[in-house]
Amino acid sequence: MLEISEEVKNLYRNGTNSKSLILQFPELDLSITNEKIYYESMEITESISEEDELIFGDCNAAEIKIVVADIEDDLNEQTFTISQVLNGDLRYSMPLGTYKVKSCKRQSDRRFKQIIAYDDMSKLD
Repeated sequence: MLEISEEVKNLYRNGTNSKSLILQFPELDLSITNEKIYYESMEITESISEEDELIFGDCNAAEIKIVVADIEDDLNEQTFTISQVLNGDLRYSMPLGTYKVKSCKRQSDRRFKQIIAYDDMSKLD
């Protein structure tokens, strides 16, 4: 379980803070911030099972989809962490997960790429 400070919890409860995202690719020494993330493109899907009935031992990987702009690096198969930062201050950072890029395709507007990535649960397929 994550250790979240009371100060960060109170900032979230306040609800009037600015929030931004940071995707960090350590192997590429690359950080992608809000300036390069297409507005409201992030989508996270998490579920225990896609089946109608719960099956013992069945579990799905969490999936994240996000569109980024002006990134020339090949992100396929790269691992990244994503965090939400409050008020632009890295001390108030909330980790959202670690993912591995399964697909990173250019969109019809060549400036944008859609990243589709999965968490470590995908290694257990």
